[in-house]
Amino acid sequence: MACESLQPAFVRLRLGLRAHFNHPNLPTPPHSPPIAPLKLHQSSAEEFLTAAVNENALQPFYPPPTIEALAKQLALPDALRRVDELAREWNLVPQMALDLVKMGLYDVVVLLDDSSRLAADQDSLDDLSLTLTKIATAASLGPFSSGMAIRFVNSDLQANAVSTPAQALQFLKGASKKFAGSNPLATSLQKKILRPLVLEPATSSPAHLEKPVLVLVIVASPPSAEPINILPLLLSQTSNILERKSRFGAGAVSLQFGVVGSDVKAEAALKAISEGRGTGAAGGHVGRVGVDVTWSYDREARDYKHRTGGMELTPELWLLKLLMAAIDKSYRED
Repeated sequence: MACESLQPAFVRLRLGLRAHFNHPNLPTPPHSPPIAPLKLHQSSAEEFLTAAVNENALQPFYPPPTIEALAKQLALPDALRRVDELAREWNLVPQMALDLVKMGLYDVVVLLDDSSRLAADQDSLDDLSLTLTKIATAASLGPFSSGMAIRFVNSDLQANAVSTPAQALQFLKGASKKFAGSNPLATSLQKKILRPLVLEPATSSPAHLEKPVLVLVIVASPPSAEPINILPLLLSQTSNILERKSRFGAGAVSLQFGVVGSDVKAEAALKAISEGRGTGAAGGHVGRVGVDVTWSYDREARDYKHRTGGMELTPELWLLKLLMAAIDKSYRED
């Protein structure tokens, strides 16, 4: 799928996409004066990373000496230049683009809906493709980032260390030819990500989970043949296992669920996660695992307009919420 083929989808998203989150910064207006390049001393970089580690209980992965070493990398001119470039590309203030560097503290794994619903809906497939390219960019932004891995709900095809939009598009183009079947989301999430990439390495002896895992689940169709509360129960069970049987705790994994396309049933199915049904969820968590749901563009638009009396935000800010809300509470409503 060539990048040019995404342009109609991007135009459509720009017309209809809105963001819905609280953040102290505002997007750069289209015609505002240029913003000064980002400056970050090592001490400020350490404070920035320490705050992210503390918020998400990542201390077992990042003791102070490790944070100091990462801060030195982040404060280098080349690292800050890349943040400034993304800020200009996404029309963000540099401080918001800098937030994306927090993704580098995690191994990022994307679980994609590859059901027959996607195979029959080119608009949703285009939206999925566009979203995946943006995730690839963000997941490789920081100097200690490691790109992203891609898994599918149905297919056993997989990709690792994807670090550019071109790599993501090339892989998705080949995989999309085989999209078929239903959407057994909880089953696949457990089988392909939570068990092999989080629970087994975290609870083995010796443990070999090197970084916490940020899971981005992108769906266009409702989960099928599964109880409506299976996802929050699965996440609660994962939290309990990590708390009881590993030295890492529930901070070892955070999950973000996002919806592309216009299937209202897909959103309804994820409502159980948002409400934490049967799990005692609160404050952006299921159990003690960080969890967020980002609704479709249209729903985010309605929600934001309702809250602000008609104000509009950019599609890039919707993407920012999708990427950050599970690991940064300022991007979600708790």
